[in-house]
Amino acid sequence: MQAQVRPRQDQERLWVDIGTHVFFLAILVLAIVSCRERLFADSGYYLFHTLNTGHFWIEHGRFVLALSQVAPLIGASLGLNLDQVLVLYSAGHVLFCYLVYLLARFRYRATYAGPYLVLIQTLGIASGWFAPMFELYYGAALLILIDILLRRQIHHWPDWALLITVTSLTLSSHPMAFVLVGMVLLFHWLDVRQINKKNVSIAVLMLIIAAIKALFASGYEQARMEQVWKVIDENPLGPAYWLDVAGLLLQWYVPVLLMIVAVLVRLIRQGKSMHWMLVLISTFGLIFLAVLQNYGTEHTRYQEQAYFPLSVMATYVCVRYLFLHLSMTGRRMAWLGLALLVMWKIWIIEREWGAFRLRTDTIERLVAVAQERPGTKFVIDEYNVSLPTGPGPNWSYGIESLLLSAADGHQKTVTVCLDSDMAARNNADRITPDEFLLRKWDILPIDDLNARWFQLDRSTYAHLNAQRVVIDTIDHLLGNAELRIDGPKACLPRDRICYLPVTVRNHSTETLYASQANQLLLSYHWMHGDTIVTWDGLRTPLESDVIDIYAQTMAIRTPARAGRYTLVLDLVAEHRGWLGADCRMDVNIQ
Repeated sequence: MQAQVRPRQDQERLWVDIGTHVFFLAILVLAIVSCRERLFADSGYYLFHTLNTGHFWIEHGRFVLALSQVAPLIGASLGLNLDQVLVLYSAGHVLFCYLVYLLARFRYRATYAGPYLVLIQTLGIASGWFAPMFELYYGAALLILIDILLRRQIHHWPDWALLITVTSLTLSSHPMAFVLVGMVLLFHWLDVRQINKKNVSIAVLMLIIAAIKALFASGYEQARMEQVWKVIDENPLGPAYWLDVAGLLLQWYVPVLLMIVAVLVRLIRQGKSMHWMLVLISTFGLIFLAVLQNYGTEHTRYQEQAYFPLSVMATYVCVRYLFLHLSMTGRRMAWLGLALLVMWKIWIIEREWGAFRLRTDTIERLVAVAQERPGTKFVIDEYNVSLPTGPGPNWSYGIESLLLSAADGHQKTVTVCLDSDMAARNNADRITPDEFLLRKWDILPIDDLNARWFQLDRSTYAHLNAQRVVIDTIDHLLGNAELRIDGPKACLPRDRICYLPVTVRNHSTETLYASQANQLLLSYHWMHGDTIVTWDGLRTPLESDVIDIYAQTMAIRTPARAGRYTLVLDLVAEHRGWLGADCRMDVNIQ
């Protein structure tokens, strides 16, 4: 009988291995094709500094960041161009987790590392996919190695060196890593009920690193701690707020909650009271800590990162106490459920990619406009690039435009920052022609730029759009503005905000000014036969002054009822009238 079970177990491990390899291949492809969108926020910031300095860029003592910078540094040393480095940087985040999997699976024979690493890259992650260098993503991947090494007999110094190294890197990644490592230690102690050198070594490391971080905390970390106390002092944490938190969890974290419930049920049925109590305490504790880190219930990238430890905990206990202890039939059902869950989460990430693609397309269009103008440093009004949905403009606009433009060649480098960043901290008055604004907190000398990648001139910042120009009368523009829908969509979902690529052509001798003061906007009407369904549609600002022709994206909201409608696009000068561009398209609303 035992001889029959062994081949079945080997076959099951084989299918788990194949599934894990296929998953990594799928997200590697996704990482490559979305490499430009994955420069969002801190991701672009750290890549810029890594390339600009030519070495690892570590802040706040979070040394695990170095792991995210290995791939671009290798690419740079191999002489790759920036476009290729961007691909390698995005792929490197996936390849790191894959290398952890290979080490865990083939060095330590830990089959369960595959499902764990698959889940932590998808569970509870949507917009976080586009800021992949988040330190705790790396710390969570290393956490599985700590668990594996805790549960093995260690006799050789390389294993000890690996345990100390990965524990140190994990603890350096984020304050919440202390909670996760402590959780793994407690679960291990509950399983073996003994204290050994490995437990003690990790506990001592936790105390030493915690003391070092407390003594040498950066200004950022001190500000974050002050924010936690501010949340406690100034924000209501009553029943109404916790109901909102429950709503957030039920909307975005149902798989995480179901995994925790499944583990609790199994542990209770097995009579492991200490285990299920620790799972319950960990769940509520991590939710409370997430609230302290990021007060509010709007689903954002910051909110995702605050709740990420909850996903890690759910994944860990599910793999450790559920999957490994099911019958063979139960495990097969669990693997099938896992595969379906991962495919669903990849679909959610792919859907989120659409919103980030719109944002990156906007930056690339502005870069193209800037590259045709004199100078290399520009300001765009946040008003011109704001859309009703999606991530929208933020503090990393200047960094992303720098990287994306430099991918065309260092001589093509431009930077386009937001007017709100230039206005912050009195930057407009402080900055000189010999400097540039990396982000609203950082004014850097142009001489500090690495000429291999970036080249900016010593000019002042110029607005991409003419400021404070208001056209009082639009008579000379009537009939002279043309709109064209690029790639028309014959079918659209009902009652949804959608985005259309359009081209604006100006046939007049007068510039179509895009400034907020002029209020010249893209809008639309919906017609059902001869009946007007919607007259004043959503307004989308022109991104750039239009002298001749300009292509961009505009937002529309589809009718609430299904049917066949006519969409009429037009330009409107707010409070002055419509320009009569009158671009029509028949659309099926489903």
